[in-house]
Amino acid sequence: MKGNFKRSLKREDLRDNLRDNLREVLKDNLRDNLREVLKGKFKGKFEGKFNR
Repeated sequence: MKGNFKRSLKREDLRDNLRDNLREVLKDNLRDNLREVLKGKFKGKFEGKFNR
């Protein structure tokens, strides 16, 4: 099943699909991270990394 599916899609389709999926994942990820940062959960975790 997997092999047939891959062959039926063109490379451009795969690239567009990947780009869209990545955009959505990153958007959700950023939103979640921002929410956590605003809550103050990440404060201690990231302070050392950004103050080098």
